[in-house]
Amino acid sequence: MELDKNFALVILVVAVMAIGAYLYVNAPLVSGETISVSGQSEITTMPDFVSVYILIETNNSSAQSAKDRNSEISEKVMDELRRLGFSNDEIQTVSWNVYEDYSWNQDGRKFEGYKVSHLIKVEMKDYKFVGNVVDRVIGAGALVQSINFEITKERENELKAQALEDATKEAKRKAEAIASGSGKRVGKIVSISAGESYYYPYPFYDYAVRASDVKEAVTQISPRQLSVNGNVQVVYQLR
Repeated sequence: MELDKNFALVILVVAVMAIGAYLYVNAPLVSGETISVSGQSEITTMPDFVSVYILIETNNSSAQSAKDRNSEISEKVMDELRRLGFSNDEIQTVSWNVYEDYSWNQDGRKFEGYKVSHLIKVEMKDYKFVGNVVDRVIGAGALVQSINFEITKERENELKAQALEDATKEAKRKAEAIASGSGKRVGKIVSISAGESYYYPYPFYDYAVRASDVKEAVTQISPRQLSVNGNVQVVYQLR
């Protein structure tokens, strides 16, 4: 019986050693045998459309009066946009807010009444048409908050994917150069993570106080290239 126990113990020890040897041989390389690199890329593209953000702001001591006046101007703006050929589906309300308005001085803040803010967005492919839109909405009593060159969401997602692919290729080129310089070769990927791939519209115009400022600005409007960026972090084994 004692012999059987000893034999079983020997078998167990051998099995543990065999498993340990297997794990040692097949385990990923430790941090001293890896290399961590980053990759960045930037893709430029022409915009697909230009968007005009139209702001209607009204103030009054009465919240209801401020809302009524805002509705009047908003309807005039909508009428002008429809006359220019925009359908109701192409005129987007971005935000609508009513809030208390205050001014500040050395004695503290002073209640000035209520302010109603209505932000509308319209998009167009022909940037030369922007001047007509600006003239009409300003004439109706609105302000132009901003004019942006943008790309469609579908195009944005396509370019973001390409930017991440290009960033990954750059990371590998970096790893291969560093490995070669240290007399090693790049092995398998240990881990890979993608940073935020981002794109920002190009703001051709950003809110001016005077209507004449934006009217003058749109006489010089022309499309600008947009950038889509991607970045990744990759850890490779070294051989």
